[in-house]
Amino acid sequence: MYGKRHTQKIVNLIKKENPDLVLIGGDLINTPKPIYAKFFQNFREIKVPIYAVIGNHDVFFIGLTTKVFEEICRIGKITPLRNTSLIQDGIQITGIDDKDLRGKESLDDILKKCNIQSTGHFSILLTHRPIHLSKLADYPNDLELAGHTHNGQIR
Repeated sequence: MYGKRHTQKIVNLIKKENPDLVLIGGDLINTPKPIYAKFFQNFREIKVPIYAVIGNHDVFFIGLTTKVFEEICRIGKITPLRNTSLIQDGIQITGIDDKDLRGKESLDDILKKCNIQSTGHFSILLTHRPIHLSKLADYPNDLELAGHTHNGQIR
């Protein structure tokens, strides 16, 4: 069972890199059990902004409810980016939910709601599953970062 020791190793690795911010591409956990949220308490040791999008494993087997993901974010002081965009230190960061959570809403509709600006800021799209670049041609994203790694989640 991975747990607090595992997340502490991750936190230590992140701190060693001395990042300006941390971006998480979803799948923080393999199966969303409420007990896992407490393992993210040590993420509070990271003294830079942490942003995360929700992945398919974050809602696996529980009817697509996001309660455990939201609790992880609260406990770990992680800012969830759920179909929204913000500017952090001159970088525009847009985060979108995994496609399993989008319902009938199209990717284009979600991206329009995110209000991605062409303002001269470097722009990052944070998503769980990689998106075909042709679908992003109308949006001023300089970099797409995706999760869906299936390696390292809390099990």
